[in-house]
Amino acid sequence: MINSEELFQKFLLLLYSTDEANVALALEMAKDIDHPQVKRILRQYLLLMRRWVDIGLDINDPQLISRFNAPNLDLSEQVVGELAPEIGVLKNLVNLNLQSNNFWMLPDGITTLCQLQYLNLSENDLSYLPDDMGKLKQLKHLNLAENDFSVFPAQLRDLPQLEVLSFNNNYLEELPEWLGELRNLKALDLSNNQLRALPVGLGHLKSLESLLLNNTLIEEVPSEIKNLKNLKHICLPKIHLSATALANLAPLSAWAMVAVR
Repeated sequence: MINSEELFQKFLLLLYSTDEANVALALEMAKDIDHPQVKRILRQYLLLMRRWVDIGLDINDPQLISRFNAPNLDLSEQVVGELAPEIGVLKNLVNLNLQSNNFWMLPDGITTLCQLQYLNLSENDLSYLPDDMGKLKQLKHLNLAENDFSVFPAQLRDLPQLEVLSFNNNYLEELPEWLGELRNLKALDLSNNQLRALPVGLGHLKSLESLLLNNTLIEEVPSEIKNLKNLKHICLPKIHLSATALANLAPLSAWAMVAVR
């Protein structure tokens, strides 16, 4: 005989399906499952449907749920106000686009999207990230461009699997030394910030292929930058660079395109 926990897990498997028939079966099962989480999860789906589809909905629609269970969700320029905290119920999300919604904060629910690999938060009003952002262990591409960050978020230290980080057009004045711990980074865009120096730890980003620092106030470049043997392209502002910085950049020209503008 199947116990309540096993039945609940079977319910979840069907409910999170992209197949409408499976979702419909899960909704039928829910009527006979005595588990504290069932009503909460179904309530979250219903609230999402009310926010994004029809405010008048009073029952869960299996067709809508199956659509919400898709791995890709584009909400760019579509959300009025704040992002629904119930978004955490969309466990299948791999690619989430939240560009241009004027968000100034994110709900904690976004940190439970454990399959998320691509997250676009560009062109919002964010100045900080949820404390548990480091739970997104599958996240590889993070776009935080054109926001209001003045401090590099400490939460990113817990995302060493990041491969692409876009942080251009913010208000950063300095970078943390631990930036060098993000050793899987292949592309890092820090252009159009108020940066004046680069941390020595930058030299630990051995996977880095592209580094954009144009339109910053960079004056000094650490000699450790010569350790970036996989670098293919780097762009810096010529007007602010010291003679020492230019000398430290010289070795890179043997294997990378160095654009000093």
